Amino acid sequence: MRFLLGCAALAVGFALAASTHGADDNKKKPEATNAKDKLINVGRLVGKVATVEGATKNLTVQISLNYPVVVRAGRRISYSIQTINQNVDLQAADDIKVRIPKPPPAFDDKGRPKKYSEKELRELKGPGNLPGYTGDFENVRPGQVVQVYLGKKKEALKPQPKKKKGEDQEAPDNKPQATMIVILLDPQT
Repeated sequence: MRFLLGCAALAVGFALAASTHGADDNKKKPEATNAKDKLINVGRLVGKVATVEGATKNLTVQISLNYPVVVRAGRRISYSIQTINQNVDLQAADDIKVRIPKPPPAFDDKGRPKKYSEKELRELKGPGNLPGYTGDFENVRPGQVVQVYLGKKKEALKPQPKKKKGEDQEAPDNKPQATMIVILLDPQT
């Protein structure tokens, strides 16, 4: 008898859970359309900014790739490091975040530099646990060493169907976009 009551209670519990789960699915549908617009993190790179186009939010980052090369001198084998510099053209995402290493300088009424309070520094740091302080795309200049976080749209990660012969399909833009730029070193400051 106890076994039958336990099974009945378990069945009622599953029925209630399924009905509330179905109601939650209706609420999540608007969020799913917004999720398609978001970018998924696909990697990051570190390099030196070569060019910046502020109006179009395009930038070129020069990356140095180091690799070992075997050098043989008779029986002796040693390695030397070769460096290749590669330029990477990137398009910034619409909601790009730029982080600067130091807070911008502040001055008092008399024009003397002033120190920030703890509260002001927290406000300048912004929400979340991101490195550095909040900045704008205008803070990115040639010559800076930056770390660029890359992202792609969700549908760009899916494999594209093969083209049939004689059918012209427009290729979607599968290039990764810069979602966040962290300025690591600014030689001008």
